[in-house]
Amino acid sequence: MRPVSQLVLTELNPVGLPSNSMMIIWRGLGFLVLAVVLACALLGNLIFDAVEGHGYFEAHRWPLALSLIVAAGVCWSLGNYLQQWSVAKDKNQGDESAGTWPRHTLFFIPMHYWAPILLVIALYQTLVR
Repeated sequence: MRPVSQLVLTELNPVGLPSNSMMIIWRGLGFLVLAVVLACALLGNLIFDAVEGHGYFEAHRWPLALSLIVAAGVCWSLGNYLQQWSVAKDKNQGDESAGTWPRHTLFFIPMHYWAPILLVIALYQTLVR
């Protein structure tokens, strides 16, 4: 049997979770990127399956790519709006460093920068997969 210290250092992280668990890191409303992508994919699935028949979304590549393009537009618009709103709020409170760092991030990437990432994923979805 291994010593407890070796078990803690090799198989558990400082919080006590298994080492193969994944952490999602966000600041502010950055988690909305995931919510927007999931909502767009779900709506795309429901719409395409209702119009074209059951299983169409899973059988074709382009509906998911279209859903990701819509999600990219929403993330770009929402991210820019939230950033401007945060800057305006900080300036009203007299903060001198208003707007110098992003308030809403997912994995340290500002929310509006997820739009080009989602577009690249959509392109990969249609061309490579």
